[in-house]
Amino acid sequence: MRWLRFLKSEPSYSERLRRIEVELVNTEHSLKSILYDKKRFFGYTCIVTGFTFTCIAIYAYFSLLPPKLGDLCLWLMVVAFCMTFFYLMKVMFSWYFSQRVEWYQLHLETLKQERIDLLQEVREKETYHVAKDLIDRFDPEGTTTSALAAGAATDLNDCDSTTGGFIRSTSRYPSFVTPDSLLTGLKQQRSVVDKIVDFFLNDGPNNRYALICSVCCGHNGTVPKDQIAATAFRCCYCFAFNPAPKVADQNSESLDVRLFQDCGTQTDLEDTEGIDS
Repeated sequence: MRWLRFLKSEPSYSERLRRIEVELVNTEHSLKSILYDKKRFFGYTCIVTGFTFTCIAIYAYFSLLPPKLGDLCLWLMVVAFCMTFFYLMKVMFSWYFSQRVEWYQLHLETLKQERIDLLQEVREKETYHVAKDLIDRFDPEGTTTSALAAGAATDLNDCDSTTGGFIRSTSRYPSFVTPDSLLTGLKQQRSVVDKIVDFFLNDGPNNRYALICSVCCGHNGTVPKDQIAATAFRCCYCFAFNPAPKVADQNSESLDVRLFQDCGTQTDLEDTEGIDS
């Protein structure tokens, strides 16, 4: 029965692309789920930790009257043990969630790259109509449709080869960008757990700065306060590069120093010429 394996037909491009699409959806759903579970776990951990230490403090306050040295040392040991236990649990689960998130992100990037390679193979081996149908179904970003149209136009008319090459080279950049698909900010409706986690982690809308493009004034998301000085970004609307404020300040300071030195050198030369004359 081993020869029956050779009779099995290879899966078509449509089936392979459909399988990749299903895996992409499942991986994105799992990644969102693990991030939500991480935030919910740390929120509940903060609540349980605060409630535990509050109960210990109230019980110790009423039981240590009058205070005794032995009882005080015992309660200090209990508090130290609880703090160590919660800290180790936080470190362990932080490592676990970080590993899971990193694995899902790598798997997601691998699937996207596999889809791009498969669509490129479809462009090269399939006919125009079949390739266009598959690209329209499995390429939501439209990164291959412009290149396919440019290739067909080049085959029909050789004198438009320069224009076709320009279209192929610029097909990576969409002509129209929707803000909803690019901006990934914080949720507007935040639960009590989210606010508690933001308070302990010093995060949230009040502790973030917006990334505004200096060319088109477009909003490109938010970053924490401690990262705004060293954050450089490329605008998602006009693709203009915005350097980090720290680097921009250093460049302006070095430019001022050079201008001051040039002015000083020119003044010394004029004084020297005046003395010689």
